[in-house]
Amino acid sequence: MQKSLKFSVTAALMLTVAHVASADEVKLQSDDNSINLSGDLIDFKNGVYFIRTDLGALRISADRVNCIGAACPDLEGQEAVVNDQVRLRTDDGSIELEGRLVKFEDETYFVETTIGDFQLASDGVQCVGEACPAVNLDVREFMISSSNELTRNLIPGLVDGYADYLNASQERTTDASGIEAIQLASASGDTEATIQLASSDSATAFNQLVDGESTLAATTRAVATEELNQLIGLNADDLARARSENVLALDGLAIVVAPDNPVRAISEADIARIFSGEITNWAEIGGNDGPISLYARSKESGSGSVFFDLLMDPARSTMSLDAQLLGSDSDVADAVQGDPAGIGFTSFSTLGETRPLAIRGECGIQTPATDFTIKTEEYPLTRRLFMYRPGASIPKVASEFLDYTKTEEAQDIITTAGFVDQGVSAVSVNEQGLRFVASVLPSEVDVTYEQIQDMMLELAPADRVSLTYRFEQGSARLDTRAEADIIRLAEMIKRGDFSNKELLLIGFTDSIGLGDLNLELSRARAEQIRDELLQAIGEDVPEDVVIRATGYGEMSPLSCNDTLNGRQINRRVELWTKDIIRSSTSF
Repeated sequence: MQKSLKFSVTAALMLTVAHVASADEVKLQSDDNSINLSGDLIDFKNGVYFIRTDLGALRISADRVNCIGAACPDLEGQEAVVNDQVRLRTDDGSIELEGRLVKFEDETYFVETTIGDFQLASDGVQCVGEACPAVNLDVREFMISSSNELTRNLIPGLVDGYADYLNASQERTTDASGIEAIQLASASGDTEATIQLASSDSATAFNQLVDGESTLAATTRAVATEELNQLIGLNADDLARARSENVLALDGLAIVVAPDNPVRAISEADIARIFSGEITNWAEIGGNDGPISLYARSKESGSGSVFFDLLMDPARSTMSLDAQLLGSDSDVADAVQGDPAGIGFTSFSTLGETRPLAIRGECGIQTPATDFTIKTEEYPLTRRLFMYRPGASIPKVASEFLDYTKTEEAQDIITTAGFVDQGVSAVSVNEQGLRFVASVLPSEVDVTYEQIQDMMLELAPADRVSLTYRFEQGSARLDTRAEADIIRLAEMIKRGDFSNKELLLIGFTDSIGLGDLNLELSRARAEQIRDELLQAIGEDVPEDVVIRATGYGEMSPLSCNDTLNGRQINRRVELWTKDIIRSSTSF
């Protein structure tokens, strides 16, 4: 079934222009400032500006922008007519359709027709019409801006893996500004790609993407709403926002101590009190009598930003002046490792010989930092690592590299770099003991003992799979990672990875509201995941796979419901699997 798509008109489409009408510079700017481009005016016809910029030749509708500069055409008395009708036909003639070209992105045509909205990959498709963009296959160069942490530990490894994927050789050079260029060449010597790596912090990486200096930005934090609006425009649709953000990997912000420190768990409230200087002695939290030494990152760093967002800002606390601010997460780990009185925060990927503390909620639930709890995002200080791209078209080779980062080969590289990959793993019910303890801890959760028994009977013979689906805050829309994981699970099912298995999609909620309503909500969310999964699989659901959806409402919290972050962790749909036991009759 063709899923209906709704798109806003793209601001810029790549175009090959045969001649230059003017070399004078102009600036095209939209009223909401979502379009802000400078370049040489090439031509103006049918209500469309044709300009040449550092990004290439662009085609901008006059009704979207204001033109500033002496070379701007006199629009008075001109009728801005935009002919955006195209005809698309596949080389084999199996598909032919006419309609309005909504946008061209990632070498894909998005067309609105009288019978619905369609998207067709440009490979093997002929486009006829004045609005047809030139499919530029020759642009083989792009830049990745990333935070120092990712440039040091992850991005070069992914580029190496991509080179192996292309069976290409590498030649590396570094310019005077420190930007490294990696040229990938085929066996015949042809350039497959030239990838530039710019290292900075997450904020700078994103600013470089917005300014058009880079094609992709790898960050250790999610972009703020106003930053994303700068990238794709205030009026961009949900699909454009979802396509712009890609989850690259996972990591945990670990609260670390020296190996011999006797403290094993700590509450989020105590973390804020320690780093603000309110708690200064280990004896105050169950440790040995002695002063606490603080090691931290600045608030502007990726780790520092997450630390303040999750811990300090909710407690309305500021960093103690006694804290030593260090230049990298590795520096923090090294300092804590050598200081028996030290405590710091660092990424899970840079623990070194330190020991991470479990996070203890006020309700008594404790969650350790492990690969699995980070992969399922039930560890309270889990963070996502992102790869962002602009809303407009990017070179095909950059899009192919982004696709490569989602492959199984890339997930192995992510693990080797010390981060937590998005590959699917499973644990037995025996390894989920803490969740059952949490189900019977004293709380305000509105469930009965019989309901808990029913859940335990259902899960006792099952295994927990790491795929855990969550929704955007206050919305029934799946978040970016969940949408990608729907596709990942569908491909695994079609590949036969769950042969002779029953897949249980189980919804859970936080404890806000009435128990009966939360029970219904959890079931509805699980059914939504099942329906989207079946749509992604199509008509090829294997006969030996059963997919079932149910919900248990407020039962089995993974975090305490007294914090916003804890409630977000508890609102999820989990995947469990059981063997299908088929009865046999002997004659």
